[in-house]
Amino acid sequence: MAAPADGPIVCVSYLALAELWSVPLFPVANHGAEVRATEQSIAADGPMAAAVLAALDVPTTLVANNIGDDPDGRTARAWLQRRNVTTTAMSDPRVVTPWIVVIADQHHTRTWFAHLPGVAKQLAAVDLSPIATASFVYVDAYQYEKLLVQTNVDDSVHAEAFKVARSLLAETTAAWVVMTAGGFGAVAVSRTEEIAVPAFPVKVRHTHCAGAAFSGGLLYGLREGWPMARSMVLGSASGALRCARHQGAPLPTLPELEAVVASGGLQRQQSRHAS
Repeated sequence: MAAPADGPIVCVSYLALAELWSVPLFPVANHGAEVRATEQSIAADGPMAAAVLAALDVPTTLVANNIGDDPDGRTARAWLQRRNVTTTAMSDPRVVTPWIVVIADQHHTRTWFAHLPGVAKQLAAVDLSPIATASFVYVDAYQYEKLLVQTNVDDSVHAEAFKVARSLLAETTAAWVVMTAGGFGAVAVSRTEEIAVPAFPVKVRHTHCAGAAFSGGLLYGLREGWPMARSMVLGSASGALRCARHQGAPLPTLPELEAVVASGGLQRQQSRHAS
């Protein structure tokens, strides 16, 4: 039986507390750098995508590993509760809450250090029954096999986005491959169509989970039955506002995203038939 089109969106991902450090420049080996600011957030992309969807009033469930009943775990739990994210993750006093430190410099170049004890084992055993009634399933993974694949290229090689997307499409059975390229927007490739949408200009505060915010907007549109191009534009607006707001700010509502779309950029959308 096919899942209902109006069913919830299920996000499958690891869950960890994230700490974001801002430095002027990354140091060379055996040298240091001043940490100018720190903020707390969430990881990985699944929790952020679920929070974006919850802000858009889409019924969403996050399927994830358990977290500890420790300060980090309580902070992560509070983050999800403030954003009305429903999750299968439980607080377990026997578990140490996973964490990740994400370091970004003034050029928005990022690197990260992750401590994920036992997470892979937990995720292999999670209850996936919520998927049975899902309209879409968002899986935070780096190996592709089916459905819609979304990944990214670095801004410096944005011109290769279509080429990489076509390559992934050829290697998988995906219906679409979506490739984000930071400030250069995003592209999507199917067997018959290729689409490019712009990035919306904003003052970037950070880039943590920008791709997940894009995913949330994209999934909202697809769940509503919108064409891929229109869904990607909403995703682009969602990613832009994510980068422009500080970590503790509310995630954008649909009227806020629609206002960003109306402000400009939609006219530069391009679509063509794949050769």
